[in-house]
Amino acid sequence: TRPASPSWAPILEAVVNVSEGRDDGVLKAIVDAAQAPGASVLHVDVGRGAHRTVITVAGTPEGVLQAVQGLVAEALARLDLRVHTGVHPRLGAVDVVPLVGLQDLGRQDVAALARELGAQLAEAHGLPVYLYGDAATAAHRQSLARVRRGEAESLPRKLGRFPPDFGPRTWSPSLAR
Repeated sequence: TRPASPSWAPILEAVVNVSEGRDDGVLKAIVDAAQAPGASVLHVDVGRGAHRTVITVAGTPEGVLQAVQGLVAEALARLDLRVHTGVHPRLGAVDVVPLVGLQDLGRQDVAALARELGAQLAEAHGLPVYLYGDAATAAHRQSLARVRRGEAESLPRKLGRFPPDFGPRTWSPSLAR
């Protein structure tokens, strides 16, 4: 049951997957960049073999979106997929950012927040952003496996045939990182 309290507020969780799992200094900088008012880093799961780390952040929707924006900016500044190898499929330096409504956020609310975040990240960083699941803006992009098919190396060909929801639809060398 819900307590009768005016402090009851929506809680959002982001489970951010970054394509780094071996450089502790880089990971610390990325996690530190996720500090934002109204959000907390709950867990960091480093996968050295997969060369991938999952960073879980939760809090108010505004706080979580701000934390993810900081994390993404730091990851983009520090990671380079041209030299990345690992066993886990990845489409970018920040591969996926699943959002989960933990309290008072329905699926459509979370999908709207994912679209807002995707548009912000595409605008701020010139990134192609693919949404999937409930947030997808086209049926053929609902499957994460389909979106990831071909991984980062496929982006030069993929952008024209399989355009993203937000961001550039043509390849440029700046996207290689």
